[in-house]
Amino acid sequence: MAQRGRPPKIAPQDQVARAMRLFWSRGYLDTRIEDLVGEAGANRFSLYARHGGKQGLYVKALELYREKVMALFLEPLAGEHASLAEIHRFFAQFLTALDDPGSRLGCLICAAAVEAAPLEPAVADRVAGYVAELDELFRTILVRARARGELTDDAEPTMLADHLVGAAVGLMTLARSPMPRALVKNYVRGVLRFIESLARTPIPTPTHQLERSITWPQSTG
Repeated sequence: MAQRGRPPKIAPQDQVARAMRLFWSRGYLDTRIEDLVGEAGANRFSLYARHGGKQGLYVKALELYREKVMALFLEPLAGEHASLAEIHRFFAQFLTALDDPGSRLGCLICAAAVEAAPLEPAVADRVAGYVAELDELFRTILVRARARGELTDDAEPTMLADHLVGAAVGLMTLARSPMPRALVKNYVRGVLRFIESLARTPIPTPTHQLERSITWPQSTG
């Protein structure tokens, strides 16, 4: 049991989870060392000795976000047989997810790309790696779709993958902004129509999969 008058000890992985939520909500620049000490449960010594200070804890938070949160959103793209319908499903899931108040958080990685990556090389490396991972997912799926004859003749997988990454980053940036939800949803619908325009035939996604009902993650669970 914790001694009287002392706060209970918090496991290092829980400190990272708390820090992730704090960075995600406030941003890297607006999160102070004092905030991390008070809300993440790490004292100043352990913050530097165990986590490498604010920068090191931020990098760990990004890694945890990739593992626990980004993976949830990428689920439609993860199957080995994923094709154009799954790309459509990936974007369509946000039509319902944007109704969740937590969607105002947007994406921690996208926020890091704008706010922290220009200042911290270690953050820039992580962000570049995660963006490259998403780009490769899109490209692999589009190459598979072309091999199956699903794409129009002028559809070029590498260019389209880059375009879809830009669409995903743009969506997450809008989600974090004060823009009306109706505007953000119309942005999603525009992306969906673009994807539909790439298909030779109507995308055979069952109606119940068009809008995957998910709750915008607030924690690592």
